[in-house]
Amino acid sequence: GSRRARPGVWQARMLCVAVRLGSGGRCGRLAPTERLTAGFVRRCLASVARRGPRCGRRPPLGQLQQRRALHLQAELFRLFLRFSPMRLIHALAAREASRLREVALAEEGAGMAEVTALGRTAFLASNARRAEAQAPEPLYSADLDMLFESRVFAATLLRARLPMLAIAAREQAAAKDGSAEEMPAWLGIGSSTAFFDDRLRRALAEGTRQVVCLGSGFDCRAMRLERPDGTLFVEVDEGPLLDFKMQRLADVGHGPYPAGIVRGSYLGLDLLDELVKVGVDPKEPVFFLWEANTMYLPPERARSFLGALLRDFPRCEVIFDYFTEPVAGPGGPKKTGCAETDRDLEILVRAVGDGEWLLIGPWDSELAQRELGFEVIEQLSLREVVRAVRGEAVAAPLLQRHRRDFEVGLHACQHFCRLRPGRGGSGGESTESAGGDDYRGGGGGGG
Repeated sequence: GSRRARPGVWQARMLCVAVRLGSGGRCGRLAPTERLTAGFVRRCLASVARRGPRCGRRPPLGQLQQRRALHLQAELFRLFLRFSPMRLIHALAAREASRLREVALAEEGAGMAEVTALGRTAFLASNARRAEAQAPEPLYSADLDMLFESRVFAATLLRARLPMLAIAAREQAAAKDGSAEEMPAWLGIGSSTAFFDDRLRRALAEGTRQVVCLGSGFDCRAMRLERPDGTLFVEVDEGPLLDFKMQRLADVGHGPYPAGIVRGSYLGLDLLDELVKVGVDPKEPVFFLWEANTMYLPPERARSFLGALLRDFPRCEVIFDYFTEPVAGPGGPKKTGCAETDRDLEILVRAVGDGEWLLIGPWDSELAQRELGFEVIEQLSLREVVRAVRGEAVAAPLLQRHRRDFEVGLHACQHFCRLRPGRGGSGGESTESAGGDDYRGGGGGGG
């Protein structure tokens, strides 16, 4: 169209293209102008999935022309996101995610389908941990997590990323001022990771020399953290996931991996027997890391597993995090009091779960303690964890600025617990009442 064409003309053309793409139309059926717009929309979708735009045969542009072209593309994409129906956005996202996934599988290998299916929460956690690099004073290095980037999983995330971009574009246009500031990702996941690091260092300093990471996923504490000589570090998770991690590390010269490996779902193994095989002495102190797992397990099964763990390792400590209702629940999230949290959780978690709701396990700490009789060493909210690991001077202004995020929604429902077996060994008895069937069932979450 002409340079003076009304903005509504572009919007109408883009909506027309979107409708045709969403209904299965092909670019060959489109008018020349619509065909250009269709190509642009597809390039934008690929860019959102961390895939660079395809290079055409046009002559190279100067730097100024490139900036103008990118600015125009960004504006057009923003209009597309802002004015297209959300139902259409979701359909386009699912369709493009499926297409990009096939391309990525052809490049990364068909085996990545199994790895991403088993480790979808591990990939999600690894992606989230990288945000700590953006913190003013990072508490840990996320360099190793960069090695586990997968275009197959990135294509999966497109199902959530595109609708969330559309929502953000509409909210930004509707806002009358820019006073609302989104909470940085590193404040939550970064503080959580640093808290587990700190408590592990404390256990090692107190003399514990056996560490077991349950559902370890892409956690690399065995490489990241210094440990005293003679410390045994063991990781337990699905075989293809651990093999993928060790191969990615070996590809850049990190090897051999400094941890004992137990392949399989810790719920489906005779865990005591498997840990003894790799050198763990159940009569000596053992520090169990159970990070980012409980929320993906049915509560009864999680309590049953914990009870058997406390019974079989009478000198152990277990540290884990958990979500409470209304964020976690077998039927999906209930209203948290924060509409943005409810909406974003629904979009992201179901995208990663391929439509399935993953946060099925709300943890009831009082019920678990009554059944299992364990001794709580410490129990903290995420707000308290932020203060503990970042210090009052750094944490106080951040917590004040994002006070609403810690009062309602996802972060208000995240808690941390460190415990050990209670006196009298009541954990074993409680395990029977919690459902028995020790270490049986599906896989855990994944670090």
